[in-house]
Amino acid sequence: MKNSFKQLFSLLIAAALIMVVSACSEDDPSPAPSMTEPAQQTVTAGESITMDFNVTIPGGFATSSAVGTGGTATVSTNLTVGDTNGTITVEFTAGSDAGAGSVRLTVTDGEGQSTSGTAVITISEVPQVPTVSVRGDIEGTVTWS
Repeated sequence: MKNSFKQLFSLLIAAALIMVVSACSEDDPSPAPSMTEPAQQTVTAGESITMDFNVTIPGGFATSSAVGTGGTATVSTNLTVGDTNGTITVEFTAGSDAGAGSVRLTVTDGEGQSTSGTAVITISEVPQVPTVSVRGDIEGTVTWS
């Protein structure tokens, strides 16, 4: 009986050690990515601007995507897979209408964690070229400016 009690006790100690070691594995996820968005910018309708998003990705960079409202957004400078920090540049091309716009950038790390940030854009009207009408005859030299 003493011998079987020692074997049972040894088996319980071994099981407890295995549980402790497996609970302390390095499978704990890295902190989620973080991002600093650019300040608000203004662009004329139909024109393009670039915006820099600074990112920190403890789990290593995997992917990024950009979505624009009031225009189109495209990632023009990306990070390399595995990078843990850097700057992602997005090009925004404003639509033809003045108003509010935005760029939403989403970054995902190698562990599947993601974060998103939004940059606010003001889309201004295209400046109107003045129209000049002349009635009657013009005599002499006239300079238009």
